[in-house]
Amino acid sequence: MVLEFTATEASTTEEFDTVISGARGSEDSSGHFQYVVFQRGVTLGDDDDWGVHLEYSDQINSGYNCISQCEVSRSHLEIHLSKPFDRLPNIRCFKITFDIGDEAYSSFVKGLNHIFSDQNEIYRVIV
Repeated sequence: MVLEFTATEASTTEEFDTVISGARGSEDSSGHFQYVVFQRGVTLGDDDDWGVHLEYSDQINSGYNCISQCEVSRSHLEIHLSKPFDRLPNIRCFKITFDIGDEAYSSFVKGLNHIFSDQNEIYRVIV
């Protein structure tokens, strides 16, 4: 099953030696936001580098090294999971349409480029 939403914000930040890139949709009627967040240590390959971490809308929907394919373009982000999150067993793919500015997109992709820098077999930027 595919989960889809439109991201109206995206950015990358660095905190506590971790690169964090996320995209978030608008607030729904219950006051919640749909979002995806990718995280990875600044220094790849050190003892604290557990791989790519992905979270969807809550920490309970997250995991390390659970992505089989990630594709990003100016218009969208598509994430295929190699294993589902425990609380979302039927979701195997996220399709996020971007409604964001150029600066936000550039920041987001810069972070993803670092996060996936040693995983070219699963990550692709479409120009």
